[in-house]
Amino acid sequence: MRNYDKDEGERKKYDRKYREKNRDKINKRDREYYQKNKGKIIKQRKICYQKNKKKIKERDREYYQKNKNNIEYKRKKKEYSEKYREKNGDRLRKRENEYRIKNQGKVNERARERYKNNLEVRRKQKKRDKKRRESIGYKKEVKEYGKKYRKEHPEVARRKERKRRAIKEKIIETFSDKEWLQKLKNTFGVCPRCNKYVGIAHLTLDHIHPVSKAKEGQVYTIDDVQPLCHSCNSRKGNRVE
Repeated sequence: MRNYDKDEGERKKYDRKYREKNRDKINKRDREYYQKNKGKIIKQRKICYQKNKKKIKERDREYYQKNKNNIEYKRKKKEYSEKYREKNGDRLRKRENEYRIKNQGKVNERARERYKNNLEVRRKQKKRDKKRRESIGYKKEVKEYGKKYRKEHPEVARRKERKRRAIKEKIIETFSDKEWLQKLKNTFGVCPRCNKYVGIAHLTLDHIHPVSKAKEGQVYTIDDVQPLCHSCNSRKGNRVE
């Protein structure tokens, strides 16, 4: 009677030897097959994963628990993660951003809990943030982003400058951004002083009574300011008209 267990063992030994000898050839063949049938393989993997989701997760969890203290396992895992992120960085970032947008509350809550309960994480994060802020690359990045943002949102940049100036000159502006935008829209992009069309984006805020001549704590309402083009605003200077 034929011993099938013995035959199976011999066949496995032969397969192992064959694979070791022809590893490059087999890998090349597998890669070619994968490239030809990529869509089909991915689809099959997804179906298989959905069917056996619990089993796969349980298996992965068991494997991790067995090998989590293994130095070689940690090294291989780290190397694999780095290579994978290098190849698929853009796709992963896009997916992570989409997940954050969909689950913003959940993500924030989890981050708060982790930060609150883990003192070591807080220390590391503070050190990392400090190091990043002090780096030359980060400062350049912030500077470039600021320039780009001011160019794309000139009204926001002007509003910040106005607030800064109001604090410095100790004056009070009681009008809201909504009121000022409405006043801009009412001009239809035409400067009221020279009657030239410059566009709403190129109209600047002028204080009818100049800020340089204002008393400390002077209040400016929406009726005390006017939209003027750059040329008219510069020409007017600090004169009262």
